[in-house]
Amino acid sequence: MKKIITLLLLFTAFPVFAQQVTDITIVNHQFFNDLPSASGVEIYNNKIYLVADDLPWLFELNNQWEVLNKYPVSGNTQIENGRTPKKIKADFESMALVKYQHKDYMLILSSGSKRVKRDTAYLFSMKKKKVVYKANVRSWYEEIKKKSVINNEDEINIEGVAVANNNIYVMHRGNVSGNFMAVSSQDDFINYLTGKTKAIPQVKIYRFKLPSENGISAGLSGAATLPDNNGLIVTASLEATSDVISDGAVLGSYLGYISFEGMEKDTINLTIIRNANGQILTKKQEGITIISVDKAGKYRALTVCDNDDGSSDMFEFSFKIR
Repeated sequence: MKKIITLLLLFTAFPVFAQQVTDITIVNHQFFNDLPSASGVEIYNNKIYLVADDLPWLFELNNQWEVLNKYPVSGNTQIENGRTPKKIKADFESMALVKYQHKDYMLILSSGSKRVKRDTAYLFSMKKKKVVYKANVRSWYEEIKKKSVINNEDEINIEGVAVANNNIYVMHRGNVSGNFMAVSSQDDFINYLTGKTKAIPQVKIYRFKLPSENGISAGLSGAATLPDNNGLIVTASLEATSDVISDGAVLGSYLGYISFEGMEKDTINLTIIRNANGQILTKKQEGITIISVDKAGKYRALTVCDNDDGSSDMFEFSFKIR
């Protein structure tokens, strides 16, 4: 009898770590010819906010996906051919809503893939519509490198951030050095960012093995917290590039689910995104945010895509987690 109970418990627990994104459907899509390199997206008070890795602004859009405003984030205003030159850009790759002292902020992170230019974190006040805190977080990035055992000659490449359960979750895109998630206390990180303490937030690393094609590994590219705070929905892109800076041909992208209960087992399940004709959608999904989930468990989400050519795409997907 004890054996039967044990087996039933194991069988019941297994789906927690095996849940997968299914029934992915493209609900809506828009191409932005003059908004380059969209990389992060969030929704706040019925407005859409996005950042782009080639521009120094936070964009505000309405529900018709029309740009209403753009707010300065980085102090760099040099624009050439509609984009910040690669050698000096802040490289905004991720953002997430955070609450600090009972007020709402957008946390915007540079990727960390270069020193000085790409290792700043910003807190943008959603009430004042401006950056109120910013700090160089290279020491935190170096702590992540140390804990993840990235070679000194390689750089970190933070592509996604999410906030849940008083933690900050950042995604390292590991097409070169392996994919992992770094987790720090939200309170410790915000105190560090705002200068309340000089103590570097402690870091815990969770590694994930992603699909590969012809020797090229997919890389984590975005993250969002699910409404029940039980896990993350993530994007991953398969791009033919051999370093963390250069662009390459996009072979496809994935949606995946990471259960907070499954992180210790380094469990991630990814589903390739296809169009209505069943063909792989060769768009580089760079950021994701959840719009809603209905009683039947169907999610709606927004994603943004960096096309590496001065343009971007936004998609609305529906999907389930089974």
